[in-house]
Amino acid sequence: ASELPILQLFLHVYTYKNHPQLEQIKSISSGKDIKDLGLTPVSNIGNIWHSKNIDSFGISTQYVDNEESAFNVLAIKRADLTIEPIYAGSYLINKLNLIDKIEPTEARFGPLDFHILFSKKSAHYHLMGQINEIIKHLVESGRLEEITSEYKKIKTVSP
Repeated sequence: ASELPILQLFLHVYTYKNHPQLEQIKSISSGKDIKDLGLTPVSNIGNIWHSKNIDSFGISTQYVDNEESAFNVLAIKRADLTIEPIYAGSYLINKLNLIDKIEPTEARFGPLDFHILFSKKSAHYHLMGQINEIIKHLVESGRLEEITSEYKKIKTVSP
């Protein structure tokens, strides 16, 4: 495994615009907070992270087929929140044109670290030292953040 992660992924809490508990939602940091606030999350079937980190607190999650459906359910106010990586959330809000209906909050979970992995049997295993140096340079120079920041943006609708 690479020494440094190539990506640190935070899972952000999204809610619908003007949610009556928006200020409390912004401070969520655990499944217990969601339960204490009496909120209903929506997630995709098979989301193991969600079942381990949210449902394990006795929360009744509304499950749908996929992330796109989760955002659509949230947009019509049939759930209070969904938790998704900022990249996927921004992409879906843009794709589904939900800019005026859904908003990311400051509340987030993570990070989940993603490393480059090579089998010891890989023909490229000997390159891991060079890869570690390149990742270190990308992080220190700010270039890695520059590359990934473009995927976090929610596009505004032009009149």
